[in-house]
Amino acid sequence: MFGTVAVWITFALALISCVSYFFAETKGNTTLKIGRYSYYGMTVGMLVISLYLLSNILAHNFQLTYVWKYSGTELPGHLLASCFFAGQEGSFLLWGLMLALIGYILMPYVARKGYEPYVMGFYSLILIFILLILIVKSPFAYVWETFPGEVAEGFIPHKGRGLNPILQNYWITIHPPILFLGYSAMSVPFSFAMAALLKKDFKNWINVSLPWTLFASGVLGFGIMLGGYWAYETLGWGGFWAWDPVENSSLIPWLISVALIHTMMVQNRTGGLVKTNIILASLTFIFVLFATFLTRSGILGDSSVHSFADPGNLVYGLLLAMMGFFLALTFILLLMRVKDMPKNIENQSRFSSREFGLAIGALILLLITFIVLFGTSWPLIEPLFGDGRYSIDAAWYNKWTMPFALLMLLVNTVYIFARWRKTSTKALLKKLLPSFISGIFLSAVSLFLGITNPAHLLLIFAVVFSVYSNTEFISSAIRKSFASTGAFFAHIGIAVLILGALSSGSYESNEIIRLAKGDTINVFGYNITHLGKKQIELHFRDREKFAFDLLIEKEGSKSHIFPIIYWSDFNDKETPFKEPGIDRYLHEDLYISPFGLEPEYELAPIDVGKEHSGQMPFDSSWKLQLLKFDMAGRNHEEDTLLEFATFVRISNDSSVYEDTLVTRLDISSGLNFTKWKRIRNTNYEIGMLKIIPNKESLTQSQARYGFREVGKEMQKPKEYLVMEVAQNHIFG
Repeated sequence: MFGTVAVWITFALALISCVSYFFAETKGNTTLKIGRYSYYGMTVGMLVISLYLLSNILAHNFQLTYVWKYSGTELPGHLLASCFFAGQEGSFLLWGLMLALIGYILMPYVARKGYEPYVMGFYSLILIFILLILIVKSPFAYVWETFPGEVAEGFIPHKGRGLNPILQNYWITIHPPILFLGYSAMSVPFSFAMAALLKKDFKNWINVSLPWTLFASGVLGFGIMLGGYWAYETLGWGGFWAWDPVENSSLIPWLISVALIHTMMVQNRTGGLVKTNIILASLTFIFVLFATFLTRSGILGDSSVHSFADPGNLVYGLLLAMMGFFLALTFILLLMRVKDMPKNIENQSRFSSREFGLAIGALILLLITFIVLFGTSWPLIEPLFGDGRYSIDAAWYNKWTMPFALLMLLVNTVYIFARWRKTSTKALLKKLLPSFISGIFLSAVSLFLGITNPAHLLLIFAVVFSVYSNTEFISSAIRKSFASTGAFFAHIGIAVLILGALSSGSYESNEIIRLAKGDTINVFGYNITHLGKKQIELHFRDREKFAFDLLIEKEGSKSHIFPIIYWSDFNDKETPFKEPGIDRYLHEDLYISPFGLEPEYELAPIDVGKEHSGQMPFDSSWKLQLLKFDMAGRNHEEDTLLEFATFVRISNDSSVYEDTLVTRLDISSGLNFTKWKRIRNTNYEIGMLKIIPNKESLTQSQARYGFREVGKEMQKPKEYLVMEVAQNHIFG
């Protein structure tokens, strides 16, 4: 009750702050103070709400649906704290908290610059929407409110459902907060742009908002890189980037923000690209909303491992309404002010000028953004065309983005030597010559080393061309001002990132292998030996987790890596979770992704569905047909034993008979006890090992049957670890 009331009070304060700020420009200082103090109160409210939710999580108050759904008593402290933003409601609350705190820092800055009323008005408007979502999708709902009629009022579950095992990694405490800090900071350039439209100030807003744009772009980019590394360590993709739709959704606003930084520099120096900057500043924020919609609407549940579950129609509608509202707001204000904007300044720049190069670089970034946006939006577009349409895979993104990435590197390098307004072509070529020679030289060396793909040779040339040129600028600029070197360090980082991303993806080798304990196989020049498995994290009672010890040997060096397979109560141990093992070297990684465990029997069991049949493994002329189930689960002898039976027909060319096969499930241990029966006219016995239920359709359930020689125990299967071995290396 307290949490819900606190959300409503905070929402009211955000509303008062927003309205007061918009009226402060005309109503005077008193209204401004109301807006300011209401914002302070709203910030305190966000802190109180956040601390209250966190305290309930730490206290294991499973009466709250959110706490029950996303946390558990088994979790260590750092993972328990991260449950705060593990679900829909908590992630929106984290976003709102970040927004409120950034606004608290932003307020005195815009007050000094004369922008407080309108900037804080638009900024508070964003918080109103976030708080409205928290009202509709409250993290403080009780379990009996969430499941009316199923749970009695006042009921307290004895344990939580737990945190998704995929998220149980130290990166969850780092990556999401940084990503949401970047998302929240992207709201600042948007608020400045909207304020500029209302104030008809199309020049000064660039100067005051550029530092915030740089901050937002840097933080969001850092968050994206951390997310890539997390995925590399945890998801078994074999790479840092898989062009997953949710990954892409955060990349889109970052690409636009980088383009915005460059076009802001052009306007700051020449007065051009006025409308462009207003539009790009708006799109950075609108595509943050788009990223939020894709991630949290549940619409990508079938196409992304990152997607949250469907939040319900009301929140789905609110997310769409939020995007539509701010898009319409931008369009209306632009339409109102377009006649007041400076005209034709953009056309005064020459082809050889730095501003022309910056504009072209921004255009290339926007073309890459469009490619990523199209691929990311395909799950939304594809249903319009019906079934049978292709899906967008990583190869498609690499194919279309690589040429533009190379072009961007070349344009960037050429134009950092250019002057504003106009540059002498002769002087420009003279400055480019050392970088050009360096690129040609290292490309030739790469060709000699066996790299023959023209696209990869061009990539090497472009990266060396860019790195050499930017390093030259750093060496000269650092003597004057270290702060002025930031852009050149960023250019080098992007060049190296493009080299790594595009080349490692192109030079990846993969092979599927099966290894039993004690077996050795040679893959890509490495001897891989399966030394066995060990159960780990025994102090956790909600999982069975096994690390497989693989000995890696090559040219006298030895190392061990430990891919992991585990079963968790989170999904009732229906399907296993996996974590890769990685052996890192200077020039390559050996990346092993476990697929699962595959038993091998001398007489393999068979799975048979109702009214279906299967062949006996000891003699293919014998067949087993499952006629019907008896799945009443009746008690037998002891309360902990449940008995299940199947009525079967056993036949060969000369014999047909029917029988009932029974298994007993010990519900305390989960073990099955099989009653064995001899198959007539053979020296083999048959027993029903277990029922394999199909939860979506019980009629599609199966039974598993095992076989053994009369008087012998059923053979224990030999266990094979099935895994994909990937060799990720740079240019061969």
